[in-house]
Amino acid sequence: MRELSREAAGQLPRLARLEQIQPSTRISLSLLVDERMRRAPNDTFFLFEDRAYSATEINQRIDKVVRGLISIGVRQGEHVGVLMGARPSALAVVVALSRVGAVSVLLRPDGDAPREAALGQVQRIIADPEVGHRRPVQARPRRRLLAG
Repeated sequence: MRELSREAAGQLPRLARLEQIQPSTRISLSLLVDERMRRAPNDTFFLFEDRAYSATEINQRIDKVVRGLISIGVRQGEHVGVLMGARPSALAVVVALSRVGAVSVLLRPDGDAPREAALGQVQRIIADPEVGHRRPVQARPRRRLLAG
C-alpha cells in the first residue's frame, strides 16, 4: 500500500498539468518529445527490449526521418499510413509525421492494410522492412520502406 501511495504521489504533477489543458491548448506527440528533450536530454526516454534510448538519441532519429519524409514529398495535412511493428522506428516515424504536420494513420501489421488505408484516406504508406516485405499492400497509396 505504501508503494502505491508513493507512486500516486509521484503522478500528482502530471495530473495537475492535465487539469490545465484547455480546448485551445496546443499539444502533440512532437511537442511532448521536444519538451522532454529540453528538460532531460540524456535521461532514458524509453526502453525497448534490452536497450535504453535517451531523448537525444530519439530526437536525432526523428530529425533524420523528418528529412527523409520531406525529401519524398510528405506535406502538411497528408494522410500517411504507418505499417510497422512495435519498435523504436515506429515511434520515430509517428513523431516525425507530427513535426511535418502530416496525419499518421496506424495500420495493423496483421490487419487488412488495403482496407484500413482506404478508410484512413492514406496517400502513401511508410513500412518497416520486416512488415513491408511480409505484407504487400495492393492499394493505391505509394509505399516506402524505412531502413534502420
